[in-house]
Amino acid sequence: MSNRCQASRRCGESGVGGKLELDEVIVEILGEVEMPYDKIEQGIIDALNAFVPIGMPLTNHEWTISMRAIFSKLGHDNKCKVAVRRSTEDLASKEFEEIRQLVKGDNPDHGEWLYDILWWHEVPPDHMKVPLIAESEWGNRNAFKFDFQKLLLAKVEHKVMIFECGDGVITWAKEQIKQFKDTQGERYLFCSWHGKGVNEFRYELFVAP
Repeated sequence: MSNRCQASRRCGESGVGGKLELDEVIVEILGEVEMPYDKIEQGIIDALNAFVPIGMPLTNHEWTISMRAIFSKLGHDNKCKVAVRRSTEDLASKEFEEIRQLVKGDNPDHGEWLYDILWWHEVPPDHMKVPLIAESEWGNRNAFKFDFQKLLLAKVEHKVMIFECGDGVITWAKEQIKQFKDTQGERYLFCSWHGKGVNEFRYELFVAP
């Protein structure tokens, strides 16, 4: 179920010279049911939008560090521990600390575990719950496809894909979700970066039917 929709206007005649006036706005969902963002998804969207003006002067490597710090803070805000892709050198470096402070992020609790970003919390006795996983890929479509298919394997409610190769891959990703077994109810948030003068993230939510 997609969060992308198209608005159309229905006009009626006013009775004065046949002049048309707007009397209703209809939202057409393109073959799917519109779903609102939940608290976690809206938090991610707000954080990424706030990061954009800060991140514009940064390098790709610094953007990657920023994503780790931002998602660490969001995970902690949701009472989760956070594992992110990182190296000991990153955490020890002045660069990481400067960027973490710049984006008002947090340090993670653990290094990479299966996914670029993973939130978890412990559930007694000796169990754990994973509410969110994410992959971040700034490469081409093949790189996107490789990382996205990792998300399909996990039984997790929230799955986030951050990428830069254009919105066209989302249609492919939806078909992958539909063909994969037992994905019903899983929430996929696509965060597509558009640079080159546009300079904004665009978002699309798809809930597996």
